[in-house]
Amino acid sequence: MAICPDKSAIIDLSNKNFTSLPRLTYAGIPLTWSESLKYLGIQFTKNNQNGCILRNLRSKALKKINGLKVLGYKRNGPRTKHLITIANNSILSLFYYSCPIINKFSETHLKSCNVIQTTTLRIALGVPIWTPNIILLKLAGQEIMSVKIRRLAIQFFIKQIATHPFSPLIHTNDESNLQLVEKDAESLRVTFHNLNCIPDHVITLPVLPHSNPNLCEIFLKDFHFQSKEIPVSIIATSFTECIQRFFPNHFIIATDGSKSHCYTSIAGLSNIHQFSYRIHPLNSVFTAEVLAICQALDELAVPEKDILILSDSYSALSSLKNITFHSPKVIQRLASKIHVRKSMKQNISLLWVPGHSGIFWNEKVDSLAKQVTDSTSFIEWIASEDIISNLRKQSIQITHDNYRRSKYQAMIGNVPDIITISKWTKNRVQDRLIARIISKTIITPGLLHRFNLHPDPLCIVCNENNDISHILLKCKKYASFRVILWNKLNIVEPNITYDVLLSHVFTNKKNLTIFIQALKFFDIS
Repeated sequence: MAICPDKSAIIDLSNKNFTSLPRLTYAGIPLTWSESLKYLGIQFTKNNQNGCILRNLRSKALKKINGLKVLGYKRNGPRTKHLITIANNSILSLFYYSCPIINKFSETHLKSCNVIQTTTLRIALGVPIWTPNIILLKLAGQEIMSVKIRRLAIQFFIKQIATHPFSPLIHTNDESNLQLVEKDAESLRVTFHNLNCIPDHVITLPVLPHSNPNLCEIFLKDFHFQSKEIPVSIIATSFTECIQRFFPNHFIIATDGSKSHCYTSIAGLSNIHQFSYRIHPLNSVFTAEVLAICQALDELAVPEKDILILSDSYSALSSLKNITFHSPKVIQRLASKIHVRKSMKQNISLLWVPGHSGIFWNEKVDSLAKQVTDSTSFIEWIASEDIISNLRKQSIQITHDNYRRSKYQAMIGNVPDIITISKWTKNRVQDRLIARIISKTIITPGLLHRFNLHPDPLCIVCNENNDISHILLKCKKYASFRVILWNKLNIVEPNITYDVLLSHVFTNKKNLTIFIQALKFFDIS
């Protein structure tokens, strides 16, 4: 409204019937009343309930699904991995874009969203309608749509916390409270409780963010000892010569971040003082390295000398050197601290040093960071980017856990997703064939009989259920071809289960190629 009030409008969504609508103005400009309002891709009207919103989204999605069918049903069309990308970015994104609204839908409505996802993925993978959803999501390597919608909504609110004080959801009446409806507020409380932290611990943007890449001198590839070609044995000597020649009067500080299965920690070291702290275990090594530099500027820097900070994190220093407004919040915080020092006429230089190369400063601070214990002081800061990354891992883990607990785990074992397999296959035909092999949905009399589409499920040679397992593992008709295939795949046991066969097939690209070439001898195409 502040940007362009003449293009703003008001909509009445209350249950009351007004005889006349009041005249409202903003900055002296009258605001018009509207019958509908579009927000986050959703058209709101007075009678527009959740069911109506869902029907409109489904209608849009189904139109795009028909377009996906045109691509997916071509025998030599786009690869499966590309179709999955199209599905996510064109069809399912309709629901993801408006997740802060859809996440408040009922479970029934959210399950309807899941149906759109599974329908889309079946077309992308090229598998029939009776493919189980659990296998479908495992093959596609996708999160359950309803779970992802909730995650994206929480992720949206966490980003608002991290962009304080610039978020419109927080900056209201000079108060620093996130304005949320009760359902969203409760979801956020549960999320932070599960993460063992609170919103106040999230690293936020500084009041005056800085995106100047020339804020300080950062040396990444400027000196001889930083070259990858130099032998490790002479790095320490070359480093000492560099310091004596180019930084003889600088106050040196070494920093390091460490992450193990027990602790995530930071440490800093100068020739006067040192520190080490535990930090929140969700923080990445990248965040730890940057936090270590921030803490070093607070605790170890001296006012009367220029500062030289040594770090073995190339990614952290590179990120600072190429800082933008969209850089991680912890980088923005570091830039702000450097700017404060610079305004006090103190120069800060950062020097990348190769890790584990015999440089005393680096070896000492690395050891210091790894020596933390439960009694070491704890800093509660946590990066929003690391929270979001963790939530994403938890969400996809639900798909893997559902598969692991299902009966299909025992039937087909731990198979890779189709994105991984596509690195070994050549075209859409092979992508689709392998997806059907894994899901056991190759069209056979035994499979068709399960859905009353074939009168006789039995093999005419063996008189057993004629499904894909029987054809590949037991059928006497293909015994000679099976022996040849087993030898090529280095399978010793003559009688194996379907999951064991797949484990051999997906060992490497060579085995998969052999298997695909052999399928024609089993009358599978």
